[in-house]
Amino acid sequence: MDVDDAANKGIGARFKVQGFPTIKVFDYGAKSDAKAYDYQGQRQQQDIVNFGNDLADKADIEPDVNEIFKQKIYDENCKGTTICVITFLPNIFDSNAGERNNYISTLKSVAKKNRKSPFNYFWLSAGDQLDLERQLGLGFGFPAVILVQPQKKKFGVMKSSFSAKSMNEFLGNIVTKGMSLQDLPGPIKFKKADKWDGKDAPVLEEEDYGEYEDL
Repeated sequence: MDVDDAANKGIGARFKVQGFPTIKVFDYGAKSDAKAYDYQGQRQQQDIVNFGNDLADKADIEPDVNEIFKQKIYDENCKGTTICVITFLPNIFDSNAGERNNYISTLKSVAKKNRKSPFNYFWLSAGDQLDLERQLGLGFGFPAVILVQPQKKKFGVMKSSFSAKSMNEFLGNIVTKGMSLQDLPGPIKFKKADKWDGKDAPVLEEEDYGEYEDL
């Protein structure tokens, strides 16, 4: 949290701030002012980010894996120098809640392992964004994993089968080997979809089948 001392003079006095900028650290779960301590590390952005990631690892905090069900989620979290990892999971009509939760758990384990790399993680349901799937050439089955570099307007597709090992290798090749990426064929646009309710698919009535076959 960033605090302007000029506008919040009581905060500086409360924590006995002597100079600026000062970074106060609270370990996970600490609520008392007395438990705050000064950050003593290097002040480059990546140094501070790495320090925070080390604290998150120590506290075993899971990184965010966001479900994309509207454009705003993507726009607010996938920008600048971030590399966005987007997984298209099987439609809930082709899967079930248990299988989907297992996929999401795999994504979280990958996010945790690669916490210090500049990745943001997302998932969505295959079939909800058919135009985007066609635009990116994702007709080979699901789960499908892509990564997007929004600043460079580049993307890449993971060609191997879905697993934590495959994803870690795919992402590692981006960071350590500078894997060649393709030009984005156009802007990444998401239609508004229903947020997953955490349940299995509803039972389809007979008249619903024709609509579902178009997915």
